[in-house]
Amino acid sequence: MHKSIQHQRLLRNVEFRDRYLAERNYERVTFWSVVTSVVMMVTFFIQVIMIRSLFSDRVKGKTSVKT
Repeated sequence: MHKSIQHQRLLRNVEFRDRYLAERNYERVTFWSVVTSVVMMVTFFIQVIMIRSLFSDRVKGKTSVKT
């Protein structure tokens, strides 16, 4: 009887360790996924602003005159 209780305790400890490791990995993956997504969105908006500035009709200090 004592041997089976000890074996169950060992299995419970292994399961706890594995569950803790899996939850910790999930938290880390989620955190870095959010960080990567935010960086990608910021990069997207910066690129849109830069490309729009390339195609704008305004020239610094000068206005275009159509005749």
